[in-house]
Amino acid sequence: MEQTAKLAEGFPDVAKDIRINLPNVLTPATLNADQVWGTAVACAHASRNDALKQAIEADARAAGIGDGVLADAKAAAVLMGMNNVIYRFKHVIGKEDYEKKPVKLRMQRLAQVTSNKADFELFCLAVSAINNCQSGGAEAGPDRRSRLGQRAHRRDHPRRRGGGGGLTCASPPDVVLTSGHGSQR
Repeated sequence: MEQTAKLAEGFPDVAKDIRINLPNVLTPATLNADQVWGTAVACAHASRNDALKQAIEADARAAGIGDGVLADAKAAAVLMGMNNVIYRFKHVIGKEDYEKKPVKLRMQRLAQVTSNKADFELFCLAVSAINNCQSGGAEAGPDRRSRLGQRAHRRDHPRRRGGGGGLTCASPPDVVLTSGHGSQR
């Protein structure tokens, strides 16, 4: 974590907690090294901060993270960038006409995961959190949202108390997040 530590040294005192916590979140514990560093690379790319992207990616390579994981992490940032914008727009507008319109985004990269599907989905979920996805779930429909997500959804859009169907902004349309292996719809 040499490059990331050097970058963190330049953080101002108001960011002291980030400086202290950064090494903790980049140390594999519950997640394996590919998951930790892949998530970090995806989030760094979602942040659009060049210095952070370079530092995290350099440290990921130094930790032995393979090119496939790094490519998947970057792809997750790109795909979720597209998805989060369009689905967040539909959510904010809250009009049925927009909900019914097909999105027609090409996402061929979903079928070309180079590491493993579950890790790719983790990277997507992390990027969605950064992109302020507030739907609270990873799959379409209110039955799959967390209770907190349902409450936030209803609070933000009282007209839609039933939750409505359609995709949430948390996952690409062809990805079903699961507790085990992901699957294509």
